[in-house]
Amino acid sequence: MRSIISFAAVLLLFAACNKNNEPGLVNKATDMAVPLGFNYETSRNITFSIAVVDDRFQSQSHIITVYEGNPSEGGAAVIAKGAGTISAPFSGRLDLTNINKDIYVSKKAPDGSLTIKKASITGNRIDLTFENLGGNIETRNPSPSCNSGCNNTINNQSNQNVNTSSGTTCITGTFSGNITIGGNGVVRICGNANISNINFNGNNAQLIITSTGNATFGSFSFNGIVTNYGTMTVNGDLNVNSNGNLINENILTVTQQWNISGALESINRGTINVNQRIQLNSNGFLSNYCNITANTGFTANGKLNNHSFIKCNQEFTAQATGSNFIRLHNGAFLSTKDLRLNSGAINGIGATSLVKVTQSTVINSGGSVTGAIQFCDVNGIETNNGTIGSGATQGCDLYIASNSCFTEGNGTAPGGDGDGDNIPDDDDDFPDDPNGAFGTYFPSQTGTHTLVFEDLWPGLGDFDMNDVVIDFRYQLVTNGQNLVTRINATYILRAAGGSAGAGFGVELPVSRANIASVTGGTLEAGQSKAIIIVFENSKSELDKWNTENGEGSVPVKSYNVSIVLTTPVTLGSIGLGVYNPFIWIVNKGRGHEIHLPGKTPTDLVDSGIFGTGQDNSNPSGGQFYISQNNLPWAIYVPANFSYPIEKADITQAYPNFAIWAQSGGTQAQNWYLPAPGNINASLIYNP
Repeated sequence: MRSIISFAAVLLLFAACNKNNEPGLVNKATDMAVPLGFNYETSRNITFSIAVVDDRFQSQSHIITVYEGNPSEGGAAVIAKGAGTISAPFSGRLDLTNINKDIYVSKKAPDGSLTIKKASITGNRIDLTFENLGGNIETRNPSPSCNSGCNNTINNQSNQNVNTSSGTTCITGTFSGNITIGGNGVVRICGNANISNINFNGNNAQLIITSTGNATFGSFSFNGIVTNYGTMTVNGDLNVNSNGNLINENILTVTQQWNISGALESINRGTINVNQRIQLNSNGFLSNYCNITANTGFTANGKLNNHSFIKCNQEFTAQATGSNFIRLHNGAFLSTKDLRLNSGAINGIGATSLVKVTQSTVINSGGSVTGAIQFCDVNGIETNNGTIGSGATQGCDLYIASNSCFTEGNGTAPGGDGDGDNIPDDDDDFPDDPNGAFGTYFPSQTGTHTLVFEDLWPGLGDFDMNDVVIDFRYQLVTNGQNLVTRINATYILRAAGGSAGAGFGVELPVSRANIASVTGGTLEAGQSKAIIIVFENSKSELDKWNTENGEGSVPVKSYNVSIVLTTPVTLGSIGLGVYNPFIWIVNKGRGHEIHLPGKTPTDLVDSGIFGTGQDNSNPSGGQFYISQNNLPWAIYVPANFSYPIEKADITQAYPNFAIWAQSGGTQAQNWYLPAPGNINASLIYNP
């Protein structure tokens, strides 16, 4: 009786200690109670987007580097690297371990200045912004349409007179005729329009050419508001009168002269080409955020803000006095054949801007160049009776990269750009390769992670997880546009503890048809995806198993594989992670594939094996390579893993593995690391 009471007490004590039914230690892997649906994932896929709104250098590239630790403390390995601009963030996908909660990101600006930030992982995303350190960034506004907001719609009309003073009239299809806008009337052009005459009868009258619009006018004078999101052509003079306001978001062409007298700020965020002269009168106001070209001259007597690129193919004449000004902001560029500065100042604000004269410079006594400006006359300044100083310098070496707004660049990228990919050699990981600029890595630039396999599928093995042990590292090579052009992989075969020989391959998330070449491995035939075969028999690669202490060992064997893509792909489409590695058992045939839990087989698998033995795969339900009691035949370990010796169950070599697996991955997430209580050293291979 006493023994029965004592036994009952023990049971009660055990129940009290495990009252929450928490997962505990086991004697062997087959004793584990693993929740259904758990795929033994030790990492998760993260989508990242790193934005740059620092507009000091307009559309020039900033070098973005992602680190696994704090680079300012030294020793932090690079995970990803690419280029970011104010219009295109550096973005993609990568895998991070489940215990990793944050990363570090640096931004190197074109002037070499460096900013480092810590980024927290929210859900499965990293969103980080490097703030604006210059002036106000201007982005193109979205265009309205003719699908909504129209009080009246005119479709496919010829030789028509449109007269409106209120509401919104939308013109669609093909149109020709005359337009009169008065009062608070609005006309939207969404189709192809040929306007013989246009009249504005009121300062609040509006003409909008939408992103689908293409409008052609004769000579055009207006008070009121004209906004162009599409294509606008003026066959004659364009006059922005004293109460006029022009906003160009896309393409504007003027075949004769553009006269600006409006005190309201006219803004260009697109491209303006003027075949003759631009005349900015003393009461006129113009701000440029992209590209303006004047073919026969540019007179600037009013207020001019240049945040981007202005090109004058003849003489740029400046006489901005009183409240008027000429200002270049944060890396802007004024390029002209001749320059005549009669009075007033050309002033640079923020990061250094460039004034470049290709032939003749005349600076009269009332003229000056001041502030953050490099003044370049490629032939030397012919006449200078004014001043160049107060921060302004003379020289022609300021680097400005060419792009869609800066159609003309200047200087040489810092450190040179030997391969012409617009990435300075100092920042280019592949300075002699125009198809390669950056390296992005998994797990990191210097580290490796480990794959371990059991080889008795669909039967259960001994769970020593050393039948095939492989370390790996990937490098994605991207070009200056952050597109993947090449995949470099390193694999290290460390152990071959299985009694049967095994082949090893990896399925990449790329179509086989998009592979140009493979070196160091074999591109397998008969597959829709790119399947790279690394070796075909582990027993031919290593002379010993490398799984028994005291039995001697042989050196590990390394494989370096390079895969060149025919068409580059985005980092977001290919991602970066463990991909889909697998082994097959040589004496059972190529179709006898063993993958990580949940990973899909290749086209060459013997699908008749699924559901036999202890395998619980359900291809129609997307379930693969998991046993009837939810055990795996392969595990990805996000570390350089010290694997168990022969016949040592992984739950005994790593006691907390059982806690991790039975909790569905929520507990003991660091079970594989050399922390107290994690490892039974006597059961770890250590030759």
